Amino acid sequence: MHYTQAEPPAEHSRAPRKTRAIDRRRVTPPIALVLIVFLAGCHHGLLLPRAPLRPADAIVVLGNRPPVDADGQVREETATRVRQGVALYERGLAPLLVMTGGADRSGNVEALVMRDLAISLGAAPEHVLIEPTARDTVDNAERSVRLLCEEQSPPCMPRVIIVSAPTHLRRARQLFRCAGAIPQVSAAGPPRSASSRRRSVALEAGAQVAYGFRDPCRAMERRARMRTRAPIPLQN
Repeated sequence: MHYTQAEPPAEHSRAPRKTRAIDRRRVTPPIALVLIVFLAGCHHGLLLPRAPLRPADAIVVLGNRPPVDADGQVREETATRVRQGVALYERGLAPLLVMTGGADRSGNVEALVMRDLAISLGAAPEHVLIEPTARDTVDNAERSVRLLCEEQSPPCMPRVIIVSAPTHLRRARQLFRCAGAIPQVSAAGPPRSASSRRRSVALEAGAQVAYGFRDPCRAMERRARMRTRAPIPLQN
C-alpha cells in the first residue's frame, strides 16, 4: 500500500511565536511578598539561641522608629529595649550605654528619646552615649563602633552587647561583626501587644528578604567608600 506524504505548510503560513518579555518590576514584589509572609510565619528561624552574657565595653541599644506615639509617649517597642539595656547596665555587664537611632519624619530622635528614658530609669547621665544619626541597622553598627573607637588607637574591636527585638538580633550581630565589634546579643523581649509582635516580625522578615539578595557587609563597605570618595572639582 502506498502512502502519500503530506507537504509541509509554506513558510509564510507559520505565524511567528511571540515571546513576552518579563517585567521584573512586576514579578519581584509578589515574590518578595510571598517570602515575607513565609518568614513571618516561620519567625522562629529568625531567633538566636540564648547564651550567657560576658562583661563588655558597652551595651548598645538599637532604636525603633518612630520612638514616640501620637501623644508623645515612648512607644512600647522602644521602651522595652531601653529597659532591657538599663537592666544589663545595672547588673554591671558594661560601664556604658550607647543609644543609637536618628530622627523620624516628625523630628523625634530615637537616641535622645532613649537616653532620656534610660536616665529616668536610673542610668548615670555621664554613662549614656548617644549616636543620633543612624537611619538603619547598617548605620547603627558602623556609627556605634566608630563612636566607641573615637579615643582608641587602632585596631579597635569593642566588645558590645546589642539590645534589640528578638527577631532583629541575628542580622544586627552580623552587621556589628562587619563593623569590627565583638558582639553579644540580648533580646529585649517580645512586645506585649499582638499587633506590635506582628509588626516586629513582618519588618524583620522584609529586611531578611532584602538582605537575601546582597551581602550586608558589602553594603557597609560601599557606604564607607562613598563617604571617603573625593568630590569631583567643578569646571570653570
